Amino acid sequence: MSEFTCGRQSGMQGKIIISAILVFGLIPVLACRASTNNFLSEPAAPGSSLSALYSLESIYRKLDLPYTNVVKRPFAFVEPQSMPTNGTMATTDEIMAVLTNRAPVTKTGQTTSYYAGDDGSLQNGVAWPSPRFVTNKVAGAEIVIRDNLTGLMWAKNANLPAGTRSWSDAVTYCENLTYCGYTDWRLPNITEAISLMDYSRIMPPIQGGGTTFINVQTADNTYYWSGSVDMGTPSTYAWRFSMRVGTTDTQTKATLHYVWPVRSGP
Repeated sequence: MSEFTCGRQSGMQGKIIISAILVFGLIPVLACRASTNNFLSEPAAPGSSLSALYSLESIYRKLDLPYTNVVKRPFAFVEPQSMPTNGTMATTDEIMAVLTNRAPVTKTGQTTSYYAGDDGSLQNGVAWPSPRFVTNKVAGAEIVIRDNLTGLMWAKNANLPAGTRSWSDAVTYCENLTYCGYTDWRLPNITEAISLMDYSRIMPPIQGGGTTFINVQTADNTYYWSGSVDMGTPSTYAWRFSMRVGTTDTQTKATLHYVWPVRSGP
């Protein structure tokens, strides 16, 4: 009864109370978890340690510094006895700012150490999801693979044009491509191309090797074009990448290289 009595108050106080009722009314629904028979089960009781949650501050710190180790509160939910008198945690605005303005560097894939302090021993970076690559869409022989790490979608066939092209022809080919029902294909920029690499592998340096994608060109001295130009000589040079060992460099745009279309999801 007290909630409805307060809810009838006019002005900002009434709006705040109504908003609080709506928000806290949704929490049990959001807290429900799917059981093995796919029905929603009740959340853990407030007095149970299973009701422990990550705080907004912990979520913010994990997003802001991905290498930070955060844990849930090690105790059950406790009803606060009074309103906080000052800011005690990150706000949802601060969390959203981190989500939209940061691009954390990911792991390279190397897990074997050859010298203390090398990449294989430290393994810094954001962990890859499992599975990393999944089939997104199939239309006959046309198949699109989604990278769950970046959200990018790649043609499963890494040699769609069945041959090499100059840089300008590669750009045009991707822009005019209709594949698996999508029409917004393009050449990957050089950073997107590097994001594919699993530096614990070669020929090709991709998780899953030659099973995730088909027709990946790994012969010596073969390259793929990226859409990024060389800013030293932007009118005549562009960046290219190798799927033999994962190297990158620049070359004249007239050179013939392979084409691997990509699109942004979803």
